[in-house]
Amino acid sequence: SPAQQLHICFLNPPLEFYSPISGGAVATVYAEMGKILQERGNQVTVLTIVDDNPTHTAGRIVPIHSAGFEKFGFLKRKWINLRHRLHHWDWPRYEYYLKSFTKALRELPTPPDVVVISNDWVAPRFIRKVYPKTKVIGWLQNEVRTQQKSLARQVPHIHALIPVSDYIRQWTINHHGLDPKLFHTITNGVNLEVFHPAPNFLDDADELRVLFLGRIDPNKGPDIAADAVAALQREGIRIKLTIAGGLWWYGHGN
Repeated sequence: SPAQQLHICFLNPPLEFYSPISGGAVATVYAEMGKILQERGNQVTVLTIVDDNPTHTAGRIVPIHSAGFEKFGFLKRKWINLRHRLHHWDWPRYEYYLKSFTKALRELPTPPDVVVISNDWVAPRFIRKVYPKTKVIGWLQNEVRTQQKSLARQVPHIHALIPVSDYIRQWTINHHGLDPKLFHTITNGVNLEVFHPAPNFLDDADELRVLFLGRIDPNKGPDIAADAVAALQREGIRIKLTIAGGLWWYGHGN
């Protein structure tokens, strides 16, 4: 019924485009979830930086600004870095992003019932300043550290935290000392229209082929997949591993 329909707003991270070409994992998860939510009659809005590439089709897209890819002069950089240290931001030039997304939120035609953020401990209290009755959901895609001295100012503004695994749940509880009642683990899945077994998947084969598909970065665990395959090989099982993906896009993944 119309009374059950929600307005859900996804806030894309400051350095991630909402694009199937130039975007990353968070944008992909938002797009897949947004598609399902729309099919169920909900209104979906996506606040995101954009580039010249096509965007995902799910949701009403509201462009915002982050200044993450711009060059500044010497004095401007010094001022930005000073402000960054003063406020203990976790993302480069976060202040530009913060001002842009709060302005975009205020200008939405209807207030969102829920705002979903990813890997951001700073945004919740600023979102609730704009919409005090809106629920904020923090989606934890990784071990999310912070330069904030304490999360005491942020946690009261978070309705729930959604880690993508029980490992991330427990790590976050232990690392930040948060109440376990805040957490609801929801593991990421796959689009079964895109990824599905071949028709002969259950036929006997001489060798089991394993594919790790994702960013080649310790945070994503390709080393765990490699260790598992190596252990099976030592037991005499014919198995091989292919790792496919990009290196960490800031240029320092090794």
